[in-house]
Amino acid sequence: ALGEHANSLLDRESVTSLTLASRLAPTNGLIFARLAKALLKEEMKASFILNLQGFTEVPERASVSENVMKEVGSLSSLATRLAPSSLEAWETRLRLAKEMTNEAEICNSLDRCIALNSSQPSVWILLADKMTETNRLDDALTALNRAFELTSVSNSPDAYLRLSALKARARLFHKMGREAEAKADALEACTNVISSSDVANDS
Repeated sequence: ALGEHANSLLDRESVTSLTLASRLAPTNGLIFARLAKALLKEEMKASFILNLQGFTEVPERASVSENVMKEVGSLSSLATRLAPSSLEAWETRLRLAKEMTNEAEICNSLDRCIALNSSQPSVWILLADKMTETNRLDDALTALNRAFELTSVSNSPDAYLRLSALKARARLFHKMGREAEAKADALEACTNVISSSDVANDS
């Protein structure tokens, strides 16, 4: 009964509901992954509101942010320990690593995400970005080509990622000095934007 109640709370995005769910089902890694995401989202929203109010120096808030990030880190690590085969748990850990600019953790989480689901275009695009930063340009191109192949599938639910892959590959080709290919990808990216705009206007 407790497990069923915890599952009923799983799809809720509030920290309160997910905290309760984690107490009811302390071995459910997915709950801890979603709790970590909820906490991070809540913290980012609070920080955004402070910025809108014109605060420039809020040392107490900075301390809270650091504490929250540590808590989110502990939760996401626990999530992957409890559910090592959960793509969502590893994607949550990857998102946190990006927020904290933890390069080693980004690479580790990326590797895990790819191992769990190599058909996710966004993971390959992010991997290409990291490879470009370390000047592994040929490897980055391989990763972007893979992302491009995945977004070429006609029934892909992430068709918008094709545009991201094209833009990223155009920038990479430019960095590699392959200007003709860079221009070709940039042109196709522009064509896709125009096509998408036409479809939106027709609807």
